[in-house]
Order: sequence, then structure tokens, then C-alpha cells
Amino acid sequence: MKRDITLLVAAVLALGIFVIDAFTPLNGAIAVLQIAVILLVAPVGQRALLMCGAACAGLTVASFAIGHGLGGWNGALVRLIVSLVAQAITVVLSLRDRSTRRSLDEQARILDLSHDTVIIRDRTDRIIDWNRGAETLYGWTRDEAIGCVCADLLQSHIPDGKADLALCREGKWAGHIERTCRDGRRLTLASRWLVRTDAAGEPIGVIESSIDLTEQIASEAERNQARMQLSHLSAELAHAAGVATLGQMSASIVHEVNQPLTAIINYGNSTRRWLNQPEPDMAEVRQCIDRIIASGQRAADVIRRVRDMARKVPARPEALDLADLTAQVLALLETEARRGKVRLTQTLAPGLPRVVGDRVQVQQVLVNLVMNAIQAARPDGSAEVKIMAEPTGAGQLAVTVCDNGPGVPADAMGRLFEAFYSTKADGMGIGLSICRSLVETLGGTLTAQNGVPHGASFTFTLPLAGDGCAGTHEALR
Repeated sequence: MKRDITLLVAAVLALGIFVIDAFTPLNGAIAVLQIAVILLVAPVGQRALLMCGAACAGLTVASFAIGHGLGGWNGALVRLIVSLVAQAITVVLSLRDRSTRRSLDEQARILDLSHDTVIIRDRTDRIIDWNRGAETLYGWTRDEAIGCVCADLLQSHIPDGKADLALCREGKWAGHIERTCRDGRRLTLASRWLVRTDAAGEPIGVIESSIDLTEQIASEAERNQARMQLSHLSAELAHAAGVATLGQMSASIVHEVNQPLTAIINYGNSTRRWLNQPEPDMAEVRQCIDRIIASGQRAADVIRRVRDMARKVPARPEALDLADLTAQVLALLETEARRGKVRLTQTLAPGLPRVVGDRVQVQQVLVNLVMNAIQAARPDGSAEVKIMAEPTGAGQLAVTVCDNGPGVPADAMGRLFEAFYSTKADGMGIGLSICRSLVETLGGTLTAQNGVPHGASFTFTLPLAGDGCAGTHEALR
């Protein structure tokens, strides 16, 4: 209906201009007024605009022919040409304007379809456009938001405070921003800002696009909390496993402590007897005292090794001498091996480089693997457990514990490191699982394979101490 009225008004106006130009004595370029008709029809459509332009041009030529005939053109021809050129330019500019408006409308529809919030602001931070995504997220309609100062409406806060500086220097900024919705909820958004410029390149405002990260950040915080709790539980479980291993070795530990204590008592009695002599042999007394001190030191070393495994302290990364650590573990398990009639041997490559890790954790892994090997070794008097270590050439050191027992059943090999799975009737099934977890935390790996023709071997790797282990140090902290 509106379209029809517009076309009717345009037709009447065009005919009126034609009549005035053709049948009145006015000598001005009256036909130029046909431009008004073209501009009136331009919003109707491209086809209507072209037809209107052609009709106006035809009426202009017709009015010229009626008014001037074949003679007396003088300046009338110039006015005709000016009118036609003006009408043609108006049609071209109107077509370009329609194309631009159509493109802008399409862009506006695309912005409205976007789930991101899009806000366009002028130089004073006043909102001049606000898409549907912004309406949905913030709660204000487009009509309510336009004209408001954006920072005041949304109570904006930029944690790093660098947005204005980035816009001045680079013409853009990206980062996190905190804002408040209409219902009072505080949001955290990932926002991208771009400076808007005029034809001369001068800044006239900012266009921004933002994504709500509030739920994502909350979920990430929950995941981090869960990871921390899991890490804490893993540490608790590893400590419990270490204490349980000590429980299995309790008889050996008692024996190891009892031996030096018995020696201390015996040497103490001997010292007293020498001192009760009419002429005490001070050389013998000093020798007995030296042996008392040595036996006391031996008992202290056993207690220290047990205490190191039983204590509950955070992991402390350090450069470890694996040869020294292996010797301590073998000393701790020597009595256990004798009880099982198992021979312990070690073959370490000469000049082993230091590895990075936590002393207690590496010791716990070694004790667990050697204890398992002792229990799995052949019970016929030829039982043997070997510990071997050598660099891998890939910035790590490989430690292998192998026995000459029956090996791991084929159907159990794939589940060997699963929590609560055990090949022993009385096993808890957490030792190897915790060992693998500890080794991986230290930046290494733990694998198992059966030997030929019998036996099993467990190999774990640890990173070499040096500049390349900085990441491992950070992980352990």
C-alpha cells in the first residue's frame, strides 16, 4: 500500500514538473526538479528506480521538444543536458546508496544472528548499536541500551587495564573484561575491540565482540580443584603404600636393628670387663668403644632409611646419585633377600650421571620393584635378582630390576599396572600402579616384560639432571 502511494505521488509530481516545464514561459532548468521524483522512488526498489529515471528523462526531453521545437534553442539545449546529466547522476548515486544500505543491512542481520555480543560505541563510549546477542546476555533491549555510556551501564572492569593503551598504539585490543548484567550477575568475558575510523582515518569509536567465559572459568576452577584433590589423594595413597611395604619388611627391619643393638650390648659388657681389670688395657677399651659407635651408626642408618620411607613430606626434586640410592635400597632389603635365599646383584654402568627426582619417591619405586622380584624369584636355591642401570641416550637413565622367577602370566601383562589388580593371592594391587604414577610424575616411564626363557624385568626411566630438567623441577613443585 505504502509503495503504491509513493509511486502515485511520484507520478503526479513528475507530470506536474513536466507541465510547468513544457507549457509555461519559465526559462529556468525546471526539469532538474525531476531529481526529487527519482529520490522519492529510490527506496521502492531498483527496478522502480531505473524505470523512474527513464521516465523522467523522457518527460524532460518531451518538455524540451514541446517548448522549443526545432529552433530557438540557444541556452535551452545546455539546460536540457544539465537536467539529464543531473538525473543520471542521481540514479547512479541512488543505486550505489541502495547497494550500500543492503550490504549494511546484511551485516546488521549477521551481527544479530551471532551468539557473541556486538556493541558499537562512539568516542565518548556511548552505545550506538547493540545486537541481539548483547540483549540476550546483558538483559537490556537495544532501544534501552543505545545512548547509554557503556562502562556505566555494564559496570565494566578490565583486570589488566591496558585496553586504552592498546587501542591508541595498535588500534585493537583483546583480553578479559568483567561486566554486570541487568539481574546483577557478574560476568567474565573474552573481548576483542577494534577502533572505528572515518574516511580521513580519524578514530570515531570502537566496535567490540565478546564471548561469555563465566561458566567455562567456573568449570575450569572446579577441574583444578578436583585435580588438586586427586593429587593429594594420590600422594596419600603412595605414602600408605610405602608404609605398607615397610610393614611387609617389619621382620627384616627388626632383625637389622637388633643386630647392631646386640653388638652394642656385647661390646659394652666387654668394655666394662676391661675397665674392671687391675690394669685396664686402654687399647682394647678404645677398640670396644669404636665398635659400639660403629654399631650405633649402623642402627641409626637402618632407622634413617626406614624413617625416610615412612615420613610424609612434599616431593623435593634434587639431583640424585642412583648408585648411592641403589646401595641404600639393597642394604635395606639385604635381610629380606637372605630370608628368601635370594642373591641380590647390581650392574651399574661406570660413571652414571645423576638423575633428577625426589629421593623418597625413587627409593619407594626401587624398594617395591626389588621386593616384588624377591617374592617372584625361584625358590630352588638359585634365586637371583639383578639391578642394572645405564643411560638411554635420550636424556634419561634406565633402571631395570629383573628376576629369574616364572614371569608374569600372559593374560596379566596387559593389566599389570591397573589399580587394585594383583597376581598375588594376598596382594592389594596398588604397588605397581603407584610406582608407575610416581615415575611418570618424575618425567619417566615404567614398563614390564617377560624374560627368555623365564623371569620378568621391570624398567623405569628418569630424566638426567641438568638444564633440560627444568620442566621436571617445576612439575614436582
